[in-house]
Amino acid sequence: MDNMFVEEKFRNNGLGRVLVDNFIDWCEKKRVDYIDVRASMRNAGGIQFYKRAGFKDYDIVLEMKLSK
Repeated sequence: MDNMFVEEKFRNNGLGRVLVDNFIDWCEKKRVDYIDVRASMRNAGGIQFYKRAGFKDYDIVLEMKLSK
């Protein structure tokens, strides 16, 4: 899965969790060893969502915008 987004009007009804759980089940059936997710540091709600789903902090990506 490359990208997942639940429109705001459909959030907090368990839909995102169903999508993630189904994806995890599919990965397990395909014998995938690891999966990761990425969320912007500005997306605190998304980060908490993935942590509740069982994902753990693993890496940090730092970036710098260069002015031109």
